[in-house]
Amino acid sequence: MKRIYSFIACTIILLSSSQLCFAQDDQPETYPVSSPKWLSKTGYWVTVSNIHQPGHHTIYFYNNDNVLVYKETVDGVALNLDKRKTKMRLKKLVDQTVATYQQKQELTENQLLVITRIKKQRGSY
Repeated sequence: MKRIYSFIACTIILLSSSQLCFAQDDQPETYPVSSPKWLSKTGYWVTVSNIHQPGHHTIYFYNNDNVLVYKETVDGVALNLDKRKTKMRLKKLVDQTVATYQQKQELTENQLLVITRIKKQRGSY
């Protein structure tokens, strides 16, 4: 008889503790999502390069509507896209090229914008 009472007591304790596990809010708390500072709010950039030719890059700048606004081919400069300074400079170029595109509504190519920004970063060549 004592065994039955202990079994019933253990069952009641387990059932009441399992109710606490399921008594949570239906909607999870939302936390503000922070984005890196090198992401632009007006557009984004994409680089295309080849591992066998590290000094040759093609950089495309797009606005938030996925419209190509600027394209530049860079030869002779190895871009280190892991550096924050490089990303910040590309962010400034995205903002600049998107603003220019909004005024003119035409695609521009190879105006050496990236080369001049990278030279500022590394010093004169």
